[in-house]
Amino acid sequence: MAKITVTNQHTLVTMDIKDLVKDTTVKFLYYRNKELWYEVVGKNFIFPVPVEDTGEATFLPEDKGLIFMRYIRKQLEKRVEEL
Repeated sequence: MAKITVTNQHTLVTMDIKDLVKDTTVKFLYYRNKELWYEVVGKNFIFPVPVEDTGEATFLPEDKGLIFMRYIRKQLEKRVEEL
């Protein structure tokens, strides 16, 4: 999979989707504006999960990163668009 370069005010970081989902854990941070926000533990990467996408699924306080690949990828793509 391709690597995606993400920038913020102070740093330039290259992130690979595999690094964010393979053998990682996500941790629930907070709920805001109809979104559940999670963090990929140890990767300094947060992403939203729209409540409208949850259906009847159970979202745990901590879970495997691979399960959240769809949402992590969306957030990576959004960051690229913002560059």
